[in-house]
Order: sequence, then C-alpha cells, then structure tokens
Amino acid sequence: MAAVTTARAASQRPPAHPAHSAAPEPPDSFWYSVKCRVLGPPLVTGQLASERLSRPLALGVLSYREVVSVYTRAGGSYVVARGNFGPRVAQVAAVALLIDYVVTVAVQTAAGSAAIVSAFPALSRVPVIGPKILLVISVTAIGVMCLGNLRGIREAGRAFALPTYLFAGSS
Repeated sequence: MAAVTTARAASQRPPAHPAHSAAPEPPDSFWYSVKCRVLGPPLVTGQLASERLSRPLALGVLSYREVVSVYTRAGGSYVVARGNFGPRVAQVAAVALLIDYVVTVAVQTAAGSAAIVSAFPALSRVPVIGPKILLVISVTAIGVMCLGNLRGIREAGRAFALPTYLFAGSS
C-alpha cells in the first residue's frame, strides 16, 4: 500500500524546473571553480538569512519592474506620476528630479575638481586664480559638458566616450 501512495504522490507532484532538475556541479569540476571565482564562494545557511530581500524591498523591486514594463516611453517619473496621481504630483516629481540633477552635477564636479587639485597641487599656486582653482575647474567642467550636450546626443556620445573609456580602463 505504501508503494502505491508513493507512486501516486510522485505522479501528482509538479514537474521540476529544468534548471533545478540537473544535478549540481561537483566541487572539483572546472566550471564550478570558474563560477566560484566569478561569483565568490557559496553562502552558508547562516549567511543566507541576512542576504534575503526584506518583504518591503522585494515589493518595491516588483513594483518598479511592473512600472517599467507598463511605461515604456520616455518621461520617467513625471509621466508615471501624472498618469497615476495627476499634474500636481507630477510637478513635484519633476522638481525633485531637477534638484537631484543639479545636486548630482555639483557634487560630482566638486569631487572631480578636488581630485585634480590633489593630484596636481601646483595648480593651487597659480597666480591670480590659485585660491579659486576649484571653482574655476568646476565651472569649466560644467561648461564643457553643457556645450557637449547642446551639440546633440550623437556628438556628445563621441566627445564623452574617450574620457569614459579612460576612466573605466584606469580602475
């Protein structure tokens, strides 16, 4: 009788996912060692609990994925807020984005200017502009980025590609 119920239970069980049905790679295989080098060592059970997404975070990720799949056209937060909450909330979202963009540019250019001056300390001793060298470098960098972006997206992509590749290659 036990064999019949086991066979019946096995036939009622949903089929295993193809990725999970394959046997795990043995620890001495080549691909297992490559996977460990790329992804790091496997987590032990105690670490898994702290690596899980919390329910609110998982809900936020799923909500974001749904919003991205529904709103496929340009416009970002403004379009989503206008479609769901009306024009007032959309204006708040737009203002928040503008403030975010301005602060991002300010912080990044200030950090970049400080990095340049720390790499070349002689710049701070340049006559006339020495004490204001950080301001000069920041305003110049913002001006160059504005001119590059005003030329169009294709030209801006060409102009900013080399510095981006040099930065990515240096790290």
